Amino acid sequence: MTREQIIAEIRSLAAEIDRSPGSQLFESWTGLSAHHWRGVYWARWSEALREAGFEPNERQGKADPEVLLEQLAIATRRLGHCPTVDELNIYQQTSPAPSPSTVRHHFGRRASLLAHLKRWAAARPDYADVAALLAVDPPHPPPAFTRRRARVEPGGADGVVQLFRCHDLRRFARSGGADGRDRSPLVWIPKSSVLEHEIRTDDPAGVEAYWRRRFAYRRVSPEWYALTPEDVAAFKRWKEI
Repeated sequence: MTREQIIAEIRSLAAEIDRSPGSQLFESWTGLSAHHWRGVYWARWSEALREAGFEPNERQGKADPEVLLEQLAIATRRLGHCPTVDELNIYQQTSPAPSPSTVRHHFGRRASLLAHLKRWAAARPDYADVAALLAVDPPHPPPAFTRRRARVEPGGADGVVQLFRCHDLRRFARSGGADGRDRSPLVWIPKSSVLEHEIRTDDPAGVEAYWRRRFAYRRVSPEWYALTPEDVAAFKRWKEI
């Protein structure tokens, strides 16, 4: 991997997420670990970012509660409710948001966070819609995740590969196989996720592996991908086998 190629990857990722990428996100997105650049072209990630034309993300000694509350209010507006821990973990992959540990450090448990956020939104007319959402937000929401397995209907193909969407991210799941034993383990899928499409095939493991390899550069965590509309359309065009 050349210096110019790494810089091109940095610029491409920055354009996708609309901010300077951190080294860990860069690695999960591109598959290029630190040994590809550290001690080879740059001593620090900040040097690579500057050469690519971006300023490094500043490290803040202590997060500003006002900034945290505004980020949480925007997330609430987008999700339709105050995000749970699991939803916040997914949301912050693509949008500015504090980590669950930062939220707990500043505001304590969820009931305390809701009280702070309600007061903050109520004092700002441009966040009246968020205040309305928080007015009905349950203090003890049900678990955000549920276990799902792709289901194969009798008389159909031997297996299926499914694409789920949760907010701006997608993940794959599969089930079935030629001998009926090739079943993927139960996967945790957010309850707010939507099944976008499924591919029926006699080789679910092979088809799932193909799509994971094809979109490896879109991966933002071990199971979640930041796919474009064109990527999703390509998945939906796959013909049943």
